[in-house]
Amino acid sequence: MVLVVLAVLIAVLAVPARYVQQNVLETEGYVELVGPLASDPAVQTAVADALTDQVMTQLDVEAIVTDNVEAFADRDRVPDAVEALGPILTNQIEQLVQRAADKLVTSEQFAAVWVTANRVAHGTATTVLEGHDGKYLDIDAGTISVPLDGLVLELRDRLVDAGLERAANIEPQGREIVLVQSDQLGTAQQGLVIFQNVAGILPWLVILLIAGAAWVAPRRRHRVVVAAAISIGALMALMLAGLALASAAYLGNLPLGAVGLDATRSVTRALLDPLRTQLWWWVGLSVVVAAAAIAWPWAVRAVGRRRTAKEPAATVGGAEA
Repeated sequence: MVLVVLAVLIAVLAVPARYVQQNVLETEGYVELVGPLASDPAVQTAVADALTDQVMTQLDVEAIVTDNVEAFADRDRVPDAVEALGPILTNQIEQLVQRAADKLVTSEQFAAVWVTANRVAHGTATTVLEGHDGKYLDIDAGTISVPLDGLVLELRDRLVDAGLERAANIEPQGREIVLVQSDQLGTAQQGLVIFQNVAGILPWLVILLIAGAAWVAPRRRHRVVVAAAISIGALMALMLAGLALASAAYLGNLPLGAVGLDATRSVTRALLDPLRTQLWWWVGLSVVVAAAAIAWPWAVRAVGRRRTAKEPAATVGGAEA
């Protein structure tokens, strides 16, 4: 039973290990996960709002208002309505920037820039394996971010093309949008190195341990396999339930300053779906293996009875001949 217990425990580790190796540590796997988020409306809205905020902090709105008010400088008297021009222009400029950002995140270019930004973010985020923070990964603060520089440049060009000439002075400032914000990020860091080193051998180790347990108990082989399969399937089902509860708790306790709830829900779903798929795969496989192991003794007996029933008939036929 010791081998069975070890097999079950290692199987429980194998799932997150494989997930981390394929979808967290490998850039292509990570980009494949977050790439489709470029077409998610909630994520598009969050990015557009972040871009608008970033551009507005650099855009010299006061200078733009001054340029427009100076059009009345040659008049003997400035119309009373011009006194309200400043707030109106400021609002109009922000609306212009927001519309341009909205069009950008729904354009074909956005998907390409989004993938590039996530490649950059992933390249720096994996410095967690070295035990220290990266530019877009702050373990102490528990955040993983995506850089906005490429999108800011694209938005700047669109604003200039729209006639907002002072937008040409906008420059990338290393700003980012937070995709994940969790106090547990530091805790997760501790297991990443181990997962990276052993992920590939864990599934094979599970098979070897179950086979070894069956070999040392020849009279109870099918029972050993059934016990291992049911235990693994049950624990995987518990992990699925725990994952659902953890996701709900995370979304319910988002700190102020995180991206919108809808966008965070989309990101969380995209990041965790492969893990859920792996867990469901293990549950299904466990059910199939357990069912096969339970049916095996009856199948063997049935085959034996058929052979026994055929042998006398063959013997009688040979004697008559």
